[in-house]
Amino acid sequence: MNWNQQSGGKKSGGFLSALLGKSNHVDLDLGCLYELKNGEKGCVQALGNAFGNFNNRPYMQLDADDRTGSAVGGENLRINGNKISDIKRVLVYSFIYEGVAN
Repeated sequence: MNWNQQSGGKKSGGFLSALLGKSNHVDLDLGCLYELKNGEKGCVQALGNAFGNFNNRPYMQLDADDRTGSAVGGENLRINGNKISDIKRVLVYSFIYEGVAN
C-alpha cells in the first residue's frame, strides 16, 4: 500500500489542534486477520509490533510501518505461497491510524 500526503491547501484543525500539537499528516496502516488450518487466529499489523513471520507461523509478514506516506515502497504484506496449504483464510485491510477522522 502506498499513498501520498496532500500538499498545499488549507491546513485542517483549529486553535486547539495547534495548541495540542496535532499534526496534519495522515498515517494509513496495512494489516490482515488470519486463520490457519490448525485453528490459530491472529492479526499482522504494525500496531502492537505484530509484523508476523514469513517463514514460520503465521507465514505472512508486514515489511514496514510507513508513517508518512513518503516511503517509495510503501507498506507491503507478503504471504508465503509455499505455506498456502496451512492457511485457511486471510482478510486484508487498511485503516487510518492518525490524521483524519474519516
